[in-house]
Amino acid sequence: EGRWDQLVDGLAPATEYFFRVRAQNAVDGSKWSLEVSCSTPSTPVIAKCEAERKRVQRWDGGNNSPQNGNDQSTNSAGEGEDYIVTVTVPDPPGAPVLMCSVTDHNSGRTILASRLGQVWQARMPHCRPGTQPSLAATAANAIAWSAAEAPHSTPPSSGSGAAPRSSVRSGGSGNPFPLASALSPLLEAGAGNGGGKRP
Repeated sequence: EGRWDQLVDGLAPATEYFFRVRAQNAVDGSKWSLEVSCSTPSTPVIAKCEAERKRVQRWDGGNNSPQNGNDQSTNSAGEGEDYIVTVTVPDPPGAPVLMCSVTDHNSGRTILASRLGQVWQARMPHCRPGTQPSLAATAANAIAWSAAEAPHSTPPSSGSGAAPRSSVRSGGSGNPFPLASALSPLLEAGAGNGGGKRP
């Protein structure tokens, strides 16, 4: 028995496709086979996004820094805030999440998150106290970047006062990181034709 393979390209993500095949020789063609279906992977969808505000002291880094044994209360270069952003994004079947980033639209700063088990986490440093950052998280797999998701802030881990609720600009992911060139073979899913998408 011979085996024939056909790669199909140009497929849309998160779409179910249906295929039938038949054989052909010099005499005639066979009947069409029974229909089979398969679904293409989808882009990531962020399920949960939270930001924890942490108040930290900035030091001048000179001779008056606390590591030199001087009075810390007189050497502070000012109080600052870091935001710990935790993103929960399930892996789509067949196309796991490869990277996640957090952007502060007010400063234009974007930081890549690190994977910690089932979540991704990034630390956005040096936010000025009393300001409201415009944070947004996005995740990417071999298909594309997800839509942007704004985290919900939690109270600061030190100090007092309620943390502001973060906001995000609407429309698209706006992520400045292109998918790595190493992913291009995954994005080129085959070649040829055959089969089709059922309306």
